[in-house]
Amino acid sequence: MAIRRPRRARPRAGAADSDHAARQQQIRERARALFIRHGYRKATIEDIGRACGLGKAGLYYYFPSKEAIFADVVRVEGEKVLAKVRAAVKAADDPVAQLVAMVKTGFEAFTVVVDELVENRNAAELRASLPLAASNLQQFLDQQVEMLRKILEAGARKGVFKRVTSPSVPLIIIAGLRGVQFHLLDAGNPPRLEEAVDTLLQLFLEGIRR
Repeated sequence: MAIRRPRRARPRAGAADSDHAARQQQIRERARALFIRHGYRKATIEDIGRACGLGKAGLYYYFPSKEAIFADVVRVEGEKVLAKVRAAVKAADDPVAQLVAMVKTGFEAFTVVVDELVENRNAAELRASLPLAASNLQQFLDQQVEMLRKILEAGARKGVFKRVTSPSVPLIIIAGLRGVQFHLLDAGNPPRLEEAVDTLLQLFLEGIRR
């Protein structure tokens, strides 16, 4: 009589998805450490694979390229920045304080990310690498714009801000803030972050306050 061997239970789809996500997280975290240590350009796909105990083929099962890994790192960093900004805005008790909290926290968090992920705070490298995460950055931008729109509308209702008639204004403001951040990176002898942000806020509030 043949002995029946017990069948191995196949992993449930949910468990497989969880394992896949956990492995992606490990790859992302170890790649992030390599980007911090060596910069995006110098960290190779082989370096990332070795740090994770994977060959290139194994690594490509989870991410199609080094660029995709970097984009995922940027996505997570962007989520952290947004969480910090939202918490700071929520803690503020009026639209002016919320606007100040949004700008200051956003600048500080952006600077931390640049210091960590870009070698020697190199603006050229930052500009070259950010397009790799374009779709993730667009989501980040959209959420910032929506946050600012709500602050401006609340300020207009309370009579502390001028009413914004163009829907493009929040986008223009956020794009302008991003440009200032890049120019501060390019500057040979930039002002202190606190000084730059305070000056920017003073000019901005003078223009929008009633």
